[in-house]
Amino acid sequence: MNCLETAKERLGLLIKNQVQLLLTIKEDYDLDDEDCEDAESVQSAINCGDITLEWDENRDVDYADDAVRCQQMLVRALELIEAGDKKSIHNANKALETLIREARKVRKDKEEDVKKAQELVSLMDEIISVCDNHRQKR
Repeated sequence: MNCLETAKERLGLLIKNQVQLLLTIKEDYDLDDEDCEDAESVQSAINCGDITLEWDENRDVDYADDAVRCQQMLVRALELIEAGDKKSIHNANKALETLIREARKVRKDKEEDVKKAQELVSLMDEIISVCDNHRQKR
């Protein structure tokens, strides 16, 4: 399987996961079938602010959006490369440069999220340890 086929396959899986997440939100929020009949309408309602999500659901939607968007950019660039003509290759190189900047930005943002979460996990471990050491044993 070549790089383009692999990227397309991964994009398909990412989109499937994104759709499943949105349909789960539709069920969890018991959204009306007339207003939110499919994953796309749920996404639209979230984007418009008609649906306010809990923090973790909002995070998950953002992660899925970033993953799909960047993977779509990769697929488009690889398709341009596969076209093979000089203009397509030039455009593909520009697209890849843009994607690299975007991927680095997303990665940096998510690394900061991980760092903050790890600091909180470490603090909770310390609190649990102190509580375990100081609670009265029965």
